[in-house]
Amino acid sequence: MWGGGAQSAFVAIKLPLLLLAVGACTLRASATLGAALGARLGLRETAAMLLVGLATTARVLLALAPVSLVLVLTAAADPDPSLVGLSSDAPALQASLGIARAVLLWHVVVVGVAGLVGMARLAQLVRAVLDPTIARRVFWTWFAVQGLAGSELSWLFRPFLGKPHLPESPWRSEALSGNFFQEAMTIANSTFSPGQLAALIGLVLSVILVAFAARATPREATLELLPGGLTIDVDGHVQIVAFAAVRDVLIFQEALKLVVEDPETLHRRAYTVPTSTTGDAERLRDRILRAAQQPAGAFRI
Repeated sequence: MWGGGAQSAFVAIKLPLLLLAVGACTLRASATLGAALGARLGLRETAAMLLVGLATTARVLLALAPVSLVLVLTAAADPDPSLVGLSSDAPALQASLGIARAVLLWHVVVVGVAGLVGMARLAQLVRAVLDPTIARRVFWTWFAVQGLAGSELSWLFRPFLGKPHLPESPWRSEALSGNFFQEAMTIANSTFSPGQLAALIGLVLSVILVAFAARATPREATLELLPGGLTIDVDGHVQIVAFAAVRDVLIFQEALKLVVEDPETLHRRAYTVPTSTTGDAERLRDRILRAAQQPAGAFRI
């Protein structure tokens, strides 16, 4: 691979430093913006949630590392000292440079996917401790702050395998010139034709929309109230849920929407309970709320 083992060692050190730098650089802004949006979170609570999200990102990156290693070992040629020092438009460099750009684009996608998974985990934590309306505003604000900071910090740190015409170095002298988005578009345009690039962007957006639609679609269920909680029956699969795990009971026309949170993973599931009329849905909601306020013995999910 380009740069040999030394460049790989630089990358192994810089990627964890990049994640820590994102957390450190966004902590104060996240806490301040959260407070401005109505979240009663201190600096310590904000730091804990951001670190959990970044730790999730790190775990996904670790899981995908073998895939990236196989790709690099398969695609990249052995280091060629004769290429070092050539200009980026030298004919002898174009084949290796094209492979380097494709590998770099792959790693941008991998880091982006890992970041989205980490933000999904952060969203679960935010929803668990804040009012749903405030949680939504806080999460998307934090998402924007971390996305922008992470993009530019990744441009400064450049935790990538380098390029075939550049010497081994932990830092680049031109680190402060240009930006992440400009480089990403340059690489994408040099790797794909305009039609291929448009198709790729459309595919990625379609996958994201389908994922959000699937995640947001509540499952139809029937309920039965118990002294300390309720049973949820979805297509014959019965789950017993404590009232403490119920996060929202909402009315949508002639149906009741129940949001339940797993106390261990903080993952939330939404269920739709069809009723005959809106009045029936309101009465069912009131029964659940009244039952949840009554004292009960030990009860677990």
